[in-house]
Amino acid sequence: MIDHAATDSGNESQPLSEPQPLSEPQKLRARGALIIVGLLVLVVAVLLPIVVLSLWQSLQSVEDNPVYNLVTGELEQNVEALTGDDVAYANINITGIDESTRAATLLISGNRICAMVCPAITFGLYSLDNDGSMRRGLPPSVMLDFPAGSTGTGPFTRSIVLPVAGNPQRYPFDSYTLLLGVTAKAMRPDGTPFPLPINILIKRVILTTQSTMVRLNMQEIVSLEPATVTPKGSDQQFLVTQRLTFSRPVYLQMLCTLLVLLISISGFFALGTQTLKQLSLGIGGLILGIWGVRNIVIQGNLPDVTVVDSVLAIIILLLLLGVALRVALAVRNQTGWGDH
Repeated sequence: MIDHAATDSGNESQPLSEPQPLSEPQKLRARGALIIVGLLVLVVAVLLPIVVLSLWQSLQSVEDNPVYNLVTGELEQNVEALTGDDVAYANINITGIDESTRAATLLISGNRICAMVCPAITFGLYSLDNDGSMRRGLPPSVMLDFPAGSTGTGPFTRSIVLPVAGNPQRYPFDSYTLLLGVTAKAMRPDGTPFPLPINILIKRVILTTQSTMVRLNMQEIVSLEPATVTPKGSDQQFLVTQRLTFSRPVYLQMLCTLLVLLISISGFFALGTQTLKQLSLGIGGLILGIWGVRNIVIQGNLPDVTVVDSVLAIIILLLLLGVALRVALAVRNQTGWGDH
């Protein structure tokens, strides 16, 4: 039989260790950590509804993919068919932007209807600069040739690539701009080309654009005066010049900010509250956890060191510096070096 009295006496001989009272420096660090955590909870409570609302809007926009009229820059509510015997429809769909090469992929599709003989038309799509006066020579472009035909030239589909301006280092607050210039030339029966007037373009052609990208949202397009972006020394006549801007969804920007902030506070909280022995055993895992956040928040083919990379590297540097400082202070207290 088991001797319960002996067992009880054994338990009494090994009482549970009570928590030791904190020293004044430990109390200060704990209070500071508590204040920081409280402020962080408040920030998360304020930003979380914004994140949820932005995420819901992004999910809806993926299904809607709003279509803009490339000539007027206005949002198309209900595209009506053109009237006449010689009409054309073309849609420019931005399907992706490669951050590493700063290039946008455009999928152009549509159809052309002619009652008799369709004249040959050449459309030019140009990626213009913000300040055309600083450029000499024509910017990057792609020519779309539609040959003459008796039964139309559609349906047609073609994929092209044009450069965009942007700074991927600012992820997730990076944005990309495509200044799109459109030219059109028709061919006379004698074989001589002539610029297609804008009034003919409006009556005979419907040009629309949209974006089906997931990681980037297209903002409302802005119409520009062609003269402000036309390179000096060029006789090119742009019928349409539009600014297309693409930026990250708000929920992605907020989530990245909150994750980096939370992991930062967790690291400094551990630095201020854990003992030196606990820090020496867990600092490796803490650093790996901080750097692991990068795999969650970084999306896309980003070629450069981003803001997120820089912030996480600075946080790791400060944590290591804090650990080194605490070790130095502990050694000083043990050796009494510097005391009078």
